[in-house]
Amino acid sequence: MRRSEKRRRLFRSLLILLIIAVIGASLVSRYLCTLVTVHSGSMRPGLEQGTVVLSLTRKGDSIRRGDIVLFRYGQQMLFRRVIGLAGDTVTVGEDGQVLVNEAPLAEPYVRPGLSRNTQEWPLTVPSDTLFVLADTRGGTVDSRNADFGVVPITSVRGVAWLKVWPLYRIGFIEEGGP
Repeated sequence: MRRSEKRRRLFRSLLILLIIAVIGASLVSRYLCTLVTVHSGSMRPGLEQGTVVLSLTRKGDSIRRGDIVLFRYGQQMLFRRVIGLAGDTVTVGEDGQVLVNEAPLAEPYVRPGLSRNTQEWPLTVPSDTLFVLADTRGGTVDSRNADFGVVPITSVRGVAWLKVWPLYRIGFIEEGGP
């Protein structure tokens, strides 16, 4: 076999391998998981700015209250905690106390602070949507703001599962906690 023919075979093999890798990475990102960097401090202390998070793709009916979801909002990808599911009645008092179906919600992960609360209460979460709040409540935009509103399940890309970077922050993200 001539040298030029070997080079052609090697090039063709590498090209096929590259195409398979790109398709595989696209499928993994679309159907299994996504790596995302946290760009704001709205989910502190659980998700600090600069943390890289592995987000698992989940169907809408498997998302639970307390999950931290990754979703598209305009041109941004945001993390917020699920407070209300479709059919839930949510009320956020002037003092920040959250009631879900008239029961106070225990939120040990919350950093206190008041933010613009322009929603009309109580709010019944429409079907195929989620009511989400930031863990750092002061100065963040979330479902308390009528302009932001509830999040369509179709815009959810995944559920935060594992902090992978920086190394000293590595760990699983537990439901209802940091």
